[in-house]
Amino acid sequence: EIPGEFMLNKNYPNPFNPATTITYGIPAKSRVELTVFNVIGQKISSLVDEVQSPGFYAKTWQSDVASGVYLYRLVATEVKDPSHSFTKTEKMVFIK
Repeated sequence: EIPGEFMLNKNYPNPFNPATTITYGIPAKSRVELTVFNVIGQKISSLVDEVQSPGFYAKTWQSDVASGVYLYRLVATEVKDPSHSFTKTEKMVFIK
């Protein structure tokens, strides 16, 4: 199954400890970056940084960071048409 548009879903569970799953979909072959940041914008983890085929994906983030709010951002750019890109950021909460 292939999504009709780019999508980034809420992570589950949220709040979480020690792991959470982030799901997303891409409609065409795309360069995909899924990155976790702290609230001051520092990069904490790069979960995906590759070209991916169309479809739905799930990535688990297992954390050993301090309790708090974190952001995850999906940036996807179609390989055939770089003018068609998608960026979305969501918030998640880690509780120890």
